[in-house]
Amino acid sequence: MNLRITVILLLLSLCTALTYAQPYVSNLGHFEVDQVKGCVPLTVNVTMLPPLVCNGATPCDMDFENNG
Repeated sequence: MNLRITVILLLLSLCTALTYAQPYVSNLGHFEVDQVKGCVPLTVNVTMLPPLVCNGATPCDMDFENNG
């Protein structure tokens, strides 16, 4: 019984640790994300880094894994 509780607490602490990760910058330095993995539900915030600007006047296209 104690092992089961220990495993549950360990999993909860891992999910919590992943939730509060530092921002990660892309390989080319064009944007950063605040999460790279985590537990469901997962929200990933993408922030464009200067000089790249995405807005209504200059939209940016994103290509996941170069699949066009």
